[in-house]
Amino acid sequence: IKSTDTDKTGSLIHSTSGVNATVELFLTGGSSPNLWHYVSPPVSGAIPSVFSGTLNILGFIEPDVVTNVFDGWTWFDGATANGVSGPSFSTLDVGKGYDIYYPTNQTRSFTGSLNAVNQNINLSYTNSDPLLGGYNLIGNPYPCNIDWSVIINDVGFDSNISKAIHFTRADVQVSWVNGVGNPGDVTSFIPPMQGFFVKTAANATINITSSAKTHTTHARYKSETIIPLVRLRLEDDNGKDETVVRFDNNATSSFDNNFDALKIMPKG
Repeated sequence: IKSTDTDKTGSLIHSTSGVNATVELFLTGGSSPNLWHYVSPPVSGAIPSVFSGTLNILGFIEPDVVTNVFDGWTWFDGATANGVSGPSFSTLDVGKGYDIYYPTNQTRSFTGSLNAVNQNINLSYTNSDPLLGGYNLIGNPYPCNIDWSVIINDVGFDSNISKAIHFTRADVQVSWVNGVGNPGDVTSFIPPMQGFFVKTAANATINITSSAKTHTTHARYKSETIIPLVRLRLEDDNGKDETVVRFDNNATSSFDNNFDALKIMPKG
């Protein structure tokens, strides 16, 4: 399955386990912070050496978050941002997300058995601080897009889990929750090998089913439900940020898993 800087990434929907393949992932490189990428393996048994040429790969350990969200970042060898030794990892787990950086543009290859069946992804909740606790970095486990709206509207979706997804794009946090993207071009469709954050208020499990698989990359706008909202965008020479105020009769004055997406902020 090919991936290039111009043609983006191919997409394959299949349901047979034990199919071996090579899946390419194109990553932009450079010296700017915005060239870190959230990734997730589309095959079982992937190892960090798939990113040979650099060891700039991190996992996110939710229980390690104490005073700052950034406490959760752990290098593959167990080193952490706050100097406390964390767990090392020698494989990239299916359904988990990782953060990777390259100084130059790269096309990396995952080779192994393609993930095909439903995936149950466990989420941990350790820190009860509403700004810090419950963030888990997971990922699309399939070599095709998935539609997050299918997952959150499943009857078995755990109500402790926020319906929002969070990731970064050009060093800017973006999110989507229940029909609303921030900024507006963010949709519910998650590309293959894309990692993203979700937030939970208790230990929980997300079931990513085959029914969420799709080749679609953008939502259809014809006959789309209109959601009343206001967008506020601030921008200067150093950056930009956007927030959305949504109006819904079912919302409350507190944080709502169905409608709200918190901005992931460091604390302290």
